[in-house]
Amino acid sequence: MNLFRYLTIGLVLSTKLEAQTLTVLSNLGGDAGDRPQDALVLESNTLYGTTWYQGPGGNGTIFKVNTDGTGFAVLHSSISNDCAHPRGLIVCNGTLYGSDTGSASSYGSIFSLNADGSSFTNLKVFSGSDGAGPIGGLARDGNTLYGVTVGGGSATNGTIFKLNTDGTGFTTIYTFTPTTWSPGVAWTNCDGADPSAGLTLSGSTLFGTTQSAGMGGAGTVFKLNTDGSSFVVLHPFSYTSSNLDGELPQAQLLLSGGVLYGTTQYDTSGGAGTLFRLNTDGSGFAVLHQFTNSGPLSGVILGAANTLYGTVPNGGIELGVAYQVNTDGTGFTVLHNFSWDSESGNWDGGLPLGGLILSGNTLYGTAAIGGTNRAGTVFALQLPPPAPPLISGIFQTNGNVAFTWNASAGVSYQVQYRTDFSSTTWANLGSVILATNNAASATDPLGTGAQRFYRVVRLPH
Repeated sequence: MNLFRYLTIGLVLSTKLEAQTLTVLSNLGGDAGDRPQDALVLESNTLYGTTWYQGPGGNGTIFKVNTDGTGFAVLHSSISNDCAHPRGLIVCNGTLYGSDTGSASSYGSIFSLNADGSSFTNLKVFSGSDGAGPIGGLARDGNTLYGVTVGGGSATNGTIFKLNTDGTGFTTIYTFTPTTWSPGVAWTNCDGADPSAGLTLSGSTLFGTTQSAGMGGAGTVFKLNTDGSSFVVLHPFSYTSSNLDGELPQAQLLLSGGVLYGTTQYDTSGGAGTLFRLNTDGSGFAVLHQFTNSGPLSGVILGAANTLYGTVPNGGIELGVAYQVNTDGTGFTVLHNFSWDSESGNWDGGLPLGGLILSGNTLYGTAAIGGTNRAGTVFALQLPPPAPPLISGIFQTNGNVAFTWNASAGVSYQVQYRTDFSSTTWANLGSVILATNNAASATDPLGTGAQRFYRVVRLPH
């Protein structure tokens, strides 16, 4: 078979990368609430979030809005102080779970409500001795919720707990130990103190961070089993001037492929925090990026092509940025600078304290200030389309037709062929190919057919 009767075609033209487009989906303020501080959660085409202040009860709101910006509604507001300053929502099958972080007269609680706002229920009210201030988000495994409190417990340094989704079975599975003052360092202990980030669950293991104490006084990364056993500090952060790892990790960890990714708010080099990685056994710690001007208060999420996305509340041109960076630390890029239009007084938002979520090719998040009411915004940030796969070479080897194309690591591709150029029907050639770097290849045995035309399809992430 003559190789040149096997033809390759690239049906998708190269696409010029365009600037990211930010759209304000909702301007918060007044009864809608003020100062959102957490990432949104998504179910179907509806976003759910919380605000820290205002609303009818003055203590914040739980709200929803569609991904196209329609249908904004307040689902719950604490009029009777049943939910002061809600934080950290998760959503599952039409039910929301979250935390009331407490007030001067309460230690906080864990709540549930239906996605239409009905059936608000306090599942657990903390007493102080069993925890206080459940600031971090919840992790869910079946009918069990896991979370942390920033204070309380026998040493008042915070706890890790679990409870059932119906409010039964509350158990404190770990209590952080007392601290002692270490001159020239800080308050230290063996495990950390004041956990303020949600836990990351993998199988029967929970991963998390503390924002203070530990052997170096500046927080820890830890893991433990879901029954509270086998607590291990994976990495202690230090206040010493020679340590460039970072200080005060306050965000939830991302777990991908046996690697944890996280952020710190500060570092000892005079910078403003770090993005770091380490393996789940504590080895391989590395700083991927050192921030300037301001450190992140939220973690990162993983998109296609081994790309991490996150926010920083200050820095950039004015009032914070959304950014992307590769998982190896290269390619740091500012996607959007939040700013104020001095002529109209309009802001697209500022101080993005919460993290981002990704759906399709769009990032969604919140900004704590700005917008037409200067009380925060819910926004969508459209990413540029990914580079299309273009077949770049074809050759014959060992009785096969072989060809290569540009690819993105972590993205799946399907090679297809047809024997008639005018046909509209394509057949799959082999199985799906998962790219591991910036190029991928496939082969097809030479046959007796007169010709074949090939294309490569990038599959949804």
